[in-house]
Amino acid sequence: MFRSPVHSFFDTAARRGPVVALRTRGESGWAEVTWAEYARRVRRAARGLIALGVEPRGAVAIIGPNRSEWLIAAVGTI
Repeated sequence: MFRSPVHSFFDTAARRGPVVALRTRGESGWAEVTWAEYARRVRRAARGLIALGVEPRGAVAIIGPNRSEWLIAAVGTI
């Protein structure tokens, strides 16, 4: 059975919940984001886009540096 990339993402997040998915460097050093938190942030980004009126198959441009927020926005857009 074919699973879409976004379904595969959430399957992985459900399976790997407390495992570190991302490491980001901030003002106070490195921070870790678990798969569960990553999935929560992606859902929040998706809900935000929906609230802004983005419709299925609508266009979204993501412009920014290479950082975890870009990944969250990209998966949330999918």
